[in-house]
Amino acid sequence: MSTKYKISPKYYSLKKSILDSKKNFQSLGRMIKSGRNELKIVEINGEKFLIKSFQKPTSIRSYTYGNIFSSKAKRSFENANLLLSKGIHSPEPVAYIEHYKGLQFQESYYISKYLPHDYDLSLMFTKNDDVNSSFHDWENLLNSFIRFTVELHNKKIVHLDYNRRNVLILKQDSEYIFSLVDLNRMRFKTPSLISRMRSLQKITSNPQLIKMIARQYSNSSIYNYDKCLYLLQLFVLEHKKYWDTKIKLRSLFK
Repeated sequence: MSTKYKISPKYYSLKKSILDSKKNFQSLGRMIKSGRNELKIVEINGEKFLIKSFQKPTSIRSYTYGNIFSSKAKRSFENANLLLSKGIHSPEPVAYIEHYKGLQFQESYYISKYLPHDYDLSLMFTKNDDVNSSFHDWENLLNSFIRFTVELHNKKIVHLDYNRRNVLILKQDSEYIFSLVDLNRMRFKTPSLISRMRSLQKITSNPQLIKMIARQYSNSSIYNYDKCLYLLQLFVLEHKKYWDTKIKLRSLFK
């Protein structure tokens, strides 16, 4: 078994603990996300870190990851550094680690500092995708989020999995500060209006909110409201059809 890794110079003194991430992930910390990819909060030398363990790839991808394509852990580390260099908040990247058996990629871990936050964007919505009226400042939050999204796009940043759970929120006085997580799928180039609206298709399917998002995006950018609305409605419908089909296919194989 061989290992490839990169550690931020700031945290090189923690090299031993960082390289023990596989062992630490199994025995230490608190699990905050399980499933395909797993996420744990681990304390090292009195500081809190997040360790993300990525799902082991299929046999074919185990030869392409790391050899032809960057691993998800490496992309997360590199993308976090890019975001910070562009003035966009994200948990501070600490390291990535890749394990190989010969040329075969086995597993990878991404380590970042734990970023305190108040909530994520999902607090605005109910399970039925309605605005959660118990959050009294939801309209201000939504408008602030769209202004943040326009800023991302204008800085040539497109998060390809831009959903409610991947936007962390810290409230300071009356302002909201947004941070991006789950960074392995991102694009750094000037987006077209099509790419801009497609990136928002996972936020909500509520018709009222779609109109509000399109209006605020138009007000905060150079783009026409009608064009924003048309494209956003189109991509939300496309995303809904995709998930409806996926759910039906799953039910067939139960």
